[in-house]
Amino acid sequence: MIGSMDHAPADARPTLRYFEAHLVDHCNLNCRRCGHFSPLATASSGSFAAIESYTRDLTRLAELFSAISRIHLMGGEPLLHPGVGDFVRATRRAFPWAEICVVTNGILLPTIPERVWSILRDDRAVLRLSVYPLNRSAGRQTVEDYAESVVHRGIRVEVAKVEQFGAYLNVNGDSDPTVAMEACRKSFYCPFLADGRMYICVMPAKVRYFNEAYGQRIPDDGYVDIHAAGVTGRIILERLETPGVACRFCRSTPLSFDWTLGRDGPEDWVAARAR
Repeated sequence: MIGSMDHAPADARPTLRYFEAHLVDHCNLNCRRCGHFSPLATASSGSFAAIESYTRDLTRLAELFSAISRIHLMGGEPLLHPGVGDFVRATRRAFPWAEICVVTNGILLPTIPERVWSILRDDRAVLRLSVYPLNRSAGRQTVEDYAESVVHRGIRVEVAKVEQFGAYLNVNGDSDPTVAMEACRKSFYCPFLADGRMYICVMPAKVRYFNEAYGQRIPDDGYVDIHAAGVTGRIILERLETPGVACRFCRSTPLSFDWTLGRDGPEDWVAARAR
């Protein structure tokens, strides 16, 4: 029969396997060497994502990609955003079959309103708990303790124990961008969506906080405007594998450090300094 599903043309749009986005840039912790620069952001510095802009971006991505496999809503600490449930719901409406994860340190789990719990359950979101040594101290109710109550609410939980953070910036800007990109992609695939732009990673998207705090000029390129005329899903996928000028400011092998709280200065993030 003409027009039957058996004869429907294949969807020519590509799929995107992953992207992440901030709901807020700031955090309720002060993790040294946070790769998202959250200790340098504040609630008054434009930290909160706007649901209108995010929804517009989702609509555009749904035009460009046939599907997106996994989406992380994070920060900063996403539970600081009063509209966290609205972001989950908007994401589910745009991508009905995506795996949606809210990535949180879990400290604010006891404060989540019932409406948000209902959205997380009904829209099949995952709570991914980043468990730091802080949360495992003797005498505390730990994030892992909270995880059990989350499961009882019918919500899937992933627990990731974090022992180390890395410093990766090269303020000299003399890294080989191709080598840096290749090294990064061997360990990470972390496209980052922010304000109509899909970035190769979070660094160029949020490095302005580092630049403003310490008088640096690390570039914020390495993105494609998803709303620009002529942009396709395949163009975005190609751009996500193309080194940007910002890659010159990344060390191909980050330096690892035991996780801790506090902040000393720019050296927390810098893995290579001037010779």
